This record gives sequence, C-alpha cells and structure tokens, in this order.
Amino acid sequence: MLSDWVSMLGKYKAPLRITILTTVLAVVVGCSAVLVGANYFEDRRIIIDSADKWMSSISGETAQRLERFFDEARLIADITAGLPAEAISLDRPELTLRYLTGTLQRHETAYSAYIADKTGAFIQVINVGAQPLEARTTLGFPEGVRYARRIISRGTFGSYQQWSYVFEDGSMQQGELETTVTYDPRVRPWYSTALSANFTVNTEPYVFQSLQRPGITFSRAMTFFPGGVFGLDISVAQLSEFLQTQRFGESTRLAITDNSGVLIAQDKVNDYLDILDQAFRKKRMPTIVDLKDPILKSGLSLDRARDGDSTVVFESSEGDQILSWREVSGPAATNWIISVVAPVDQFTGPMVESMYRSMLFAAALILFVAVPGVTVLAGWITRPMIRVAEDADKIRKFDFSGYKPRPTIFREIAQLSKSMADMRQTIDAFSRYVPKDVVMKLLASGQIAKIGGSRQRVTLMFTDIAGFTDLSEGAEPEFLLEHTSVYFEALTNAISRHNGTIDKFIGDAIMAVWNAPLEDPAHIVNACRGILATRQASEELNRLYEEKGRPILVTRLGLHSGDAVVGNMGATNRMGYTALGDTVNLAARLEGLNKYYGTHILVSDTIVNGAEDRFIFRIVDRVTPKGTTQPLTIYELMGARAQEDGPVVDPDTVAFVERFSGAFDVYQDGIFRDACELFETLGRERPDDGPTQVMIERCRRYVDNPPEENWDGVEGFDKK
Repeated sequence: MLSDWVSMLGKYKAPLRITILTTVLAVVVGCSAVLVGANYFEDRRIIIDSADKWMSSISGETAQRLERFFDEARLIADITAGLPAEAISLDRPELTLRYLTGTLQRHETAYSAYIADKTGAFIQVINVGAQPLEARTTLGFPEGVRYARRIISRGTFGSYQQWSYVFEDGSMQQGELETTVTYDPRVRPWYSTALSANFTVNTEPYVFQSLQRPGITFSRAMTFFPGGVFGLDISVAQLSEFLQTQRFGESTRLAITDNSGVLIAQDKVNDYLDILDQAFRKKRMPTIVDLKDPILKSGLSLDRARDGDSTVVFESSEGDQILSWREVSGPAATNWIISVVAPVDQFTGPMVESMYRSMLFAAALILFVAVPGVTVLAGWITRPMIRVAEDADKIRKFDFSGYKPRPTIFREIAQLSKSMADMRQTIDAFSRYVPKDVVMKLLASGQIAKIGGSRQRVTLMFTDIAGFTDLSEGAEPEFLLEHTSVYFEALTNAISRHNGTIDKFIGDAIMAVWNAPLEDPAHIVNACRGILATRQASEELNRLYEEKGRPILVTRLGLHSGDAVVGNMGATNRMGYTALGDTVNLAARLEGLNKYYGTHILVSDTIVNGAEDRFIFRIVDRVTPKGTTQPLTIYELMGARAQEDGPVVDPDTVAFVERFSGAFDVYQDGIFRDACELFETLGRERPDDGPTQVMIERCRRYVDNPPEENWDGVEGFDKK
C-alpha cells in the first residue's frame, strides 16, 4: 500500500516550498500550542522561593569560608607564638626569615609576616608576588621580586634598616643599608594590644605602613620570647581577591561591609582598588556610596533590617535582582556583613522541572504523531538535495566524473538537478578551451571577465618539438593529431602537477606560466620542478613510442622569470587570458637557443638566482638573444639536488659541470688556447655534449682569429 502511494506521488512533482512550509508550520504550531498551554499557569513565586534558598546558602557558605580564612591566620599566630627561641627569634635573623617565608608560602593570601621585640627590633617578610601589579609598583621593590625581607636593628650607636629580596627564580639580592629608620613597631596597635593579651588578637582595618593600603593584622605575644610579638597581615585587597574566588557565575556580585556602611571588600578587585585610591585621597575608608557597580550599590543601599539572615528582591536597570546577606561571626570580623546580589532570571531550577513535565507530554505527541511523517518527508527532501549538493561541490572542484541524474518527486529539485547537469557540461566544455586556473579564479571572483591586465612577476616556459616540420610533412593528419595529442596530454599533466598553468598551445609548442592567475610564492622552484617533470614525461613517452615503432618527439624547453602584463586580451566578445612583454619573448628565445647549443633545457640567470640552490645548473654562455640588447647569462638545468624536486644529478655530472664552469671562466678571461684545451678534454669524455662542442669550435676560431680588444665575452644572435 505504501509503495503504491509513493509511486503515485512520484508522478507528481510537488512544490518544495509549499511542502516544507505546510509540514513545518503544522508541527511548530501544534507543539507550541501544547507547550504554551502546559506552562501557562506556572507561578513566578516558585523562582523567588528557590532563589531565596540558594542565595541564603551562598552567603552562608561564603561567610563560613571567610571565617575559616581568618581561623587559619589565627592558628598560624598561635603556633608561631608557642615556638621556642631556638626556632624563631631576633637573635637568629636568617633562621627567622626562613620561617616567615615558609609561613607566607603556606598562607598565600597573607600580605606579610613578622616579629618584633621591646627594643624596637623588627624582622619582616612581605609576600610581594601575591599582590596586584598596581600594589607591587607602589611598594617600589625591584621587578620580579617574590619576597621582600626587612631587618630593623636598634643599638647603642643608632638604628639601621636592611632590605633583601628573593626573586621568582630563587635568586637573592641585598639592598642598601638605611641608617634613618622611622618605623617603630612598638607604637603600632598590633604590638601593644598583643602584649596585654594571652591570646591572638586582631586589629580593625588600618593603613599598612609599607603598602599604604588598609588591612587587618593578627598578632600574639611570644611565649618563650619576653616582649616579642608575632604578626600576620592580610590586606583588604586580598580579601577582595578571596571574594573573587567565591563567585557563583558571572552575574553574581559579592561584597563585605560593616554596620556603618564601610566597604571592606568586593569581588571585582580592580574596581575596589580604584575606589580605595579615591577614598584615600580624601583620607577616609571607602563606603557603599563609592561603589561603581550600580546594581550592587542599589542592593547594599536598601533600608533593611539586619536581625539575622535575610533575602530581598529589588528592581534595577538590568531587571529584578535578589539580595541575600549574612553577618560574619568571630572576633576578626565583628559587625561584618557578607552580601550577595544576583539576577532573579538566574534561578530557574523549579521552572525547568515544571517545564520538563510539559515538554514530556509534548514530546510524546511529537514522537508518535509528527516524527514519522516528518521523517519520511525529510528523507524525500534531503536525499536528492544532498546528492545535488555533492554534484555542485564536484563541479566547483572541476571534477566531472561519475555524474548521474538525480531522480526526485519534487519539481524544484528536479529542475535544479537538470540545471546542474547543464552547468556541468558547460563548464567542462569551457574549461577545455580556457586554463582551469583561470576559470576557477573567474568563478571565485564573482566578476564578469573584461579586457585588461596588470603587471606582476611571473615565470614562463616555452616548449617546442625538434624537427616537427619534417615529421608533419610526411604524416597523415589523423595520425599526427593522435600522436601529438598523447604528447600534449603527458606534458600538460606534468606542468599542472607543479602549479603551472597552460596559457596556450602554439602549433607544436606549449606556453606555460607560474604565479598567474593563481599566486604562488615559490613559482620559480615549482617551475623548475615542472620543466624537469615535463622533460621526464617526454622521455618516458618517447621510450613508449620507440617500442611501438612510432617517431619520437624530442622536446626543447626554455624558462625565464620576470615582470609581465597578465590578464584578459582580445576583444570584448572573444578574449583570452595570457601574458605579454619582454619576459615572454625572452622565454621563447631561450627555448630556441637549445637548437644552437644542442641542449634540452635553457634557463636565464633570474631562474638560477631564485631557485634556492635546489637544482644543478650549468653555465652555457653569455648572449644577447635576437630582439634584445642587454647581455644575458644562460644556463642549462641539469637536474635536482634532491629526489623531491625531480631527477637527481649524478656525482660524475656534477663534477663535469664544475669543470665546464672552470673552462668557461678561462674562456671569459680571453685565454682561448687554454680554454680550448680544457673544453677538448671535456669533449673527449662526453663527445655528445652540445655546449662543449660549441665552445671547442668557438675557442678554435678565436685562437686563429682573435676578437677585438673590447671583446666582452657576449655572443650575439641575429636569429631565433
């Protein structure tokens, strides 16, 4: 039955738009109606109740953590005060400094640790590395200091202060000795209060002498060190950093105040430091009024009863907010209050639970009613669309293989598939007349091709078949066409593999270009690889031709790099992408000179200079090709130095090239008889080497008929 229904639908090409809109709209409207109806009577009170409990737990937990934070500081003071004089005392400064440093390492949040005695002697270690960057700058210590250590000594002949520094890498540095000491620990509240008590005491927030910022000191009299007091400092900035670690999400704000509205700490450290600086300039402690955060300021400014734990909801510019506060117990934080502010929208837990129940009901309807129909329809829509998309991607990559018509019941997709097939055939045909790189660049640009070009650096190669005229005169046109087509196919593949673009075929010749139309920073290297691969492909094809008894096609190649004008040339309705200029002409001349020198690959000095020493070149001559006036040094590309770049030159050939270069230098010096002997020796070793034979003949001629005195070693050519 289902198959008959599908077959009936297959005869009708349904409009894709109507099908999708009708189905999706029906599903969305139905499900939305169910979800809205199921959640319509949810009460906002559930959110507030849940938030009340959650915020109360946050403030309570933060208060407990702060109390444990202070308890840890108090415990350190208790333990240190009970240590024997052999472990810590002002008479043993190095031992004491090590102990104080270890104390700060175990209590990273502390600002400093120290001991003092009734004579005013003082040993202190400051935890510089744990301070904000701005605070470290205020202290004025050398850059990279981890711990700053200070010893104040008072004697018969005066008092002095000595600083020393421990850096992050463990190295130490001694500071200058100071003889003018103004700091006296005996007049500080932490000292006098601790001496009169037999337990650890703490101060109200006050300004630290070295940091010039407020903080709290925990201190206790030493048990075995009469008149000695141990102190541990905690800055209010470090309390702010502590609050920052207690945040529950980006939207949550925390602050510590006292009953009078003094702002002791907040979770945004940088904001608090700015507020602190502004308040200090006015010689006062910061208050709630100084807060930069408008939401936190509004919450802490509420007129509320502080008779225990409490939570309130208030309005702000960013929506409803919930405030929860709790008093901190313990002597270190008398009358301190921890406040937490967060948006009401953050508390959606109960709402989510209720929403899940509604969604389960809706999901059941969708699962058993809508899903089967949507699944079948989606399959009909997506499968042919995916196939068409795959075809389009293959066309984009110029891959025209394996194309098959895409049957579908939808009219729009069928039309799209047919258009894609037509486009494939059009582009495939188009790309056979125009270089694929040019077509891809044109399609990627989204612009209409127009007449015009631009100057840019390119590398150009010309190829030619030796004796092609004689071959073509005696061959049947059909045979010649098939014979050369196989040849051009092999050479084109070799060029394309190394980023070259076939500009055009000129009879039996090929013009190829690198670095246009697609940029190629290594175009000279790739061109050298391509020209070696081209010759190798020609030689392999000739071996196959010889086996079949067919005439071989000997290829001559020229390579040059320089500036040329590249772009679209011709008429508005019939144009071609090509390169123009002296660079093109010179590359063609180099190919033609192969016939004179009996070589296969001739290149210019621009190629040699840009080849990154990856190839073996043999200097051939200094010439002025036909149509040029500037001397040009030409080279023969012998091969590569490494297998990745092409056929590797054997050591004997490398040695031969070096000896040829030496003989050429003698020739250039005008010592023709010696040069002739050197070239003749090379000729006996390799009698078929064209450049050697040319130089032998030329040297003999100059021995008999020396050139003019102003001879510059350049050979001029009137012909190609």
